[in-house]
Amino acid sequence: MAEWISESEVDRRIRNEASRIADERIAKMADKDGERLAVLETRYHHMEQQLNLLVQQVGEMHELMLKAKGARWAILGIAGIAGFISAKLTTVAALFGLRMP
Repeated sequence: MAEWISESEVDRRIRNEASRIADERIAKMADKDGERLAVLETRYHHMEQQLNLLVQQVGEMHELMLKAKGARWAILGIAGIAGFISAKLTTVAALFGLRMP
């Protein structure tokens, strides 16, 4: 004779079997994927440190550029004055018979 099982008993058996399969998969994953996750966490930590260092360096460069805004005009002024003086020296040297290449 066939044994009749109630619906709740079937549900309980299915849940137990699903739980057992899930536990086996988790155990396998912990062995293989656990190591992979540890490597990924290490790489992420290293990348995070590098990114923080990069952000700090960009911040320092930004500060330098803001300070150099005024220096840009000073450099352009000095270059203009040097060009003017060299042009006048060329004409003065030509008066004395010297030729500039």
